[in-house]
Amino acid sequence: MKPTIYYADALPGAGKTHSLHRYLKTLNEPAIIATPTNLLSFEQHHDLAAIGVKSKVISQETGHGNCTQSLVKHCEEKRDSIAIINHNVAKLALEATAGHHLFIDEFFSPVEKFVLKEKVKTAREFVVSIIKKSRTSQYEGFIELVLTEAVEDIVENGMSHDSSFQALPHLREIAKRISSEDYLVLVSKAEYQNFVANIEENNDEEDGILNIYAWLQPSALRHNKTTTFMGANFFQSKLYHAWKDRVNFVPHPSIKGERYDDFSHKAANITFRHLLDQDVSMSGLEKVGYQKFADATAGVFLAEYGAVDHLVTLSAKSSFTWPLNNSEMVPPNPVGLNAFMDRHVCLHLAPLNPSKLDERIWNAVTGISKEELHIAQSCEMVFQMLTRSSVRDHGSKPQELVFIVLDLRTANYLRNLFGVTKPSTRMEVKALNPIIRTRTKRKDMTPEERKQDQRERTQRSRAKKAAAAEQVAHP
Repeated sequence: MKPTIYYADALPGAGKTHSLHRYLKTLNEPAIIATPTNLLSFEQHHDLAAIGVKSKVISQETGHGNCTQSLVKHCEEKRDSIAIINHNVAKLALEATAGHHLFIDEFFSPVEKFVLKEKVKTAREFVVSIIKKSRTSQYEGFIELVLTEAVEDIVENGMSHDSSFQALPHLREIAKRISSEDYLVLVSKAEYQNFVANIEENNDEEDGILNIYAWLQPSALRHNKTTTFMGANFFQSKLYHAWKDRVNFVPHPSIKGERYDDFSHKAANITFRHLLDQDVSMSGLEKVGYQKFADATAGVFLAEYGAVDHLVTLSAKSSFTWPLNNSEMVPPNPVGLNAFMDRHVCLHLAPLNPSKLDERIWNAVTGISKEELHIAQSCEMVFQMLTRSSVRDHGSKPQELVFIVLDLRTANYLRNLFGVTKPSTRMEVKALNPIIRTRTKRKDMTPEERKQDQRERTQRSRAKKAAAAEQVAHP
């Protein structure tokens, strides 16, 4: 029998959290709130105090060395305050939470991806001892990693007994997932066989990597009396796609957005720009040099818009810098940040497109298409970043918002999401010229290239027609 999980689906800034707090004030039953950041936990703590609701933030910042043990103690002592924890603790199946209502602020992805690429010989041999046991899964092309003695030893004793593995903390996290009944840990069969063979043959090939996908199962939430997820665009989220066949998702009867249902109050004032008509990956930008690309984009932006205050997101793959001072850096996963509603200009320059292997495993496990995964993994994160801005400041004085993103496909998806009718226009950054795809004769294209070419032709045609219509309407 499928478990029932509630959801509250409303746009950022629409009042979901205020609705939750009023609901908690009248609940009169034990409750737990889970947030993605400590900052958001403290914000909720203060907001609850303002309406007379007791709460307690359980985090290392508040002196809790082991947050899991602190939550268990809090629940077992039946304290009358609401526990506020982080997402990672909420994912643990704890019997102590029986009878408690869990409210998870922001949709987390139930899938974690670990990349193994060990170069030290002893570490490589140790990795094989962890992953050497596998079994066939029901998903074509993928196998499941299962428990070994080495995995049990790591989970029980950690790696402190062997100093050579102190620098491999990710291995303990992988071991925890493999040992848990609430995770399904999958790897590509071909990649796994190649990875193990390289290590056993002492082959130091640079491409000997293994991508490990740990899929959290809904059973992890089984002890809670009820569980409610809160966020935006629920049916486009990774959470929904991963669990839709395993859970009965039901709208929460009381918690909902209250201020607005769409961005129609801002749409007319939003302008979208894009840097490339084609999709682009991190490897593509690295052909130019990512830092060079960021610096060049900053120069063009400054020339066009001047020294305006703005938000910017760069790739998190290295310590890249943004040369303009009047900016605030926003991480690629910005959920829970509420401090930038005075900013009207945003640049999202981090490529978040799924890899080919990501597309294959999500299709195998969930049945979703690569287009649906692109929306869930890339577009939704860009949307979250853009909604940190004044677009969510309902009732404020109308002011133009400028949203600059990497590619036309993302811009068009987000224009539709925000209700923006004006077509996106390209911001020309000459540093990107070496990676701009030159047109190939259609007869020389592969079937997939012809499909992509047709999509781009259609996008350009629609943008041209929309621009012409806009000119007629507003000569």
